[in-house]
Amino acid sequence: MSSPPILDQKWRRQRITQAGSLLALLDQPDGRATLEAEADDPTLDDDDRLITRQQLNYLLAVRAQERKSGARLELFFSTDDVIIVPGFMGSRLSDVDGPNGLIWIDPSLVIQGGPLNALKLASYQKGVLDHDAAVGVRIEAPGPIPAIYDLMAADLELRRYSVAIHAFDWRKDIDHSAVILADQIRARLGRKPRPLHLIAHSQGSLVARRAIQILGAAQARRLVNNLVLLGPATFGTFSAVFALAGTHESLDMARKFGVKIPPNFERVMQSFTGLYQLLPWNPALSANGYNPKELNDKDFWKAGAEADRLKYGFGWTGQVDTTFFNDCTTIILGDRPTVGAAAYDKNGKLSPSGKLVPGDGTVPDTLAMLPGVRTYRVSGADHMSLPMNLSVMGSVRAILKHETPRLSFQEYNASRQAFDS
Repeated sequence: MSSPPILDQKWRRQRITQAGSLLALLDQPDGRATLEAEADDPTLDDDDRLITRQQLNYLLAVRAQERKSGARLELFFSTDDVIIVPGFMGSRLSDVDGPNGLIWIDPSLVIQGGPLNALKLASYQKGVLDHDAAVGVRIEAPGPIPAIYDLMAADLELRRYSVAIHAFDWRKDIDHSAVILADQIRARLGRKPRPLHLIAHSQGSLVARRAIQILGAAQARRLVNNLVLLGPATFGTFSAVFALAGTHESLDMARKFGVKIPPNFERVMQSFTGLYQLLPWNPALSANGYNPKELNDKDFWKAGAEADRLKYGFGWTGQVDTTFFNDCTTIILGDRPTVGAAAYDKNGKLSPSGKLVPGDGTVPDTLAMLPGVRTYRVSGADHMSLPMNLSVMGSVRAILKHETPRLSFQEYNASRQAFDS
């Protein structure tokens, strides 16, 4: 006798990706039961769940409060705006012209890998915008993937924030995504003034900071009240190194959604300009005596790399400067041992090297922090689930209201002071 569908992990994750959001799933028949099965699956630990029991309970409380207060007209009028900028692989990608339809994340990817190879970009050309390699294919980012940002958005909307999510094509040049975001913010100049807060995660932190830089000090300080960076890849991450080298098990998003990566997918990922821009490059921020300058040598990459993209992307994060916005910026770090160096093993596979370093499991602290920016650490939090972490969410609300975060959310003074010095 076969198991009920909600007990089958692949079926559940297809259902969750098809729903579009956690709140949308709650409104569907058996939607709550599907989420409960994911939250309570005894074969998973919390790092591998799309939603934990604690997070689900909170989501149910938010939904109950929404319904309870629905008759109170004043709650329909928001006072502040929030733009959430997702991280790497945090936006859906869909082929709007060709035959592929939704690619990332299509529920079929959970089973067979689907049309992932259609994500390949055309060869890099200086001064030419990134575009898709396949003829007749045009991929756009219609919105965020399910789960990762739903809980934070629902939590803020309940508290009278109007929330938008700035989905972007994480494969492409971060600079282009930042220009779009800057234009979106600049368009507010002709409207009635309202507080605006940016909350950016991982790679999205570079999109947000570069947008602030493009706006310039005068416009940015006039139009944006707070910039909150969750696990920012400020100076890169070794996850990008492993992704380009074909070590796909390092891709937390793919693992968590059960996506089956097709063979030789590194050839596709080596066309992603956004990954080259995430390579660590500064020896002064490295651990274990590691010198990341070797990553800038095309011959270093045994699985291959695009020389022109490497030349453009390596060190790109060093060009992003938002020092003028430091007093309006807050960084939130996770708390997991993190890879701080990489080397090829005897089998020719790029692997972690040396001791693990403080970080969030994806971005080392030294690659996340910015001199002069107040920085906090959340005990036990990991990189991917930072936007869903309840301690992070509560502290983000405090930051947006210019309040001191809860005592359980300690400012990371020691590391920040050492970094500043």
